[in-house]
Amino acid sequence: MVFPVHQTTAGLLQLAELPPEQAEELYAVDKPGERPEPPELRADLAQVRRSGFALNQGRSERGVVAVGVPVHGADGVVVAGLSASMPSVRYRKDQLPTLVASLRATAAALEADLRG
Repeated sequence: MVFPVHQTTAGLLQLAELPPEQAEELYAVDKPGERPEPPELRADLAQVRRSGFALNQGRSERGVVAVGVPVHGADGVVVAGLSASMPSVRYRKDQLPTLVASLRATAAALEADLRG
């Protein structure tokens, strides 16, 4: 199954790296496909930029929560997203900082490998 980029943690992380106008251009009215409302997309991407992680609570699959962080290549550009997903009944908001910290540590190790 393929999801629109704005419905996944990795997609939101990639979109958040783009200049805002470029991200919005991907959802121009004259382009086919599902698109979010521009104000909602701007708010979502601003939140990802501020926090440095993406949170998907049932956006791509009902009953599933995913948390993701970016993985940067040697040039500093985001090359991937690293995420953990779980049934929403097992997600606890108080665990979010620990999840994000664990994902960031793993992403840092991947980034070190990518730098050689």
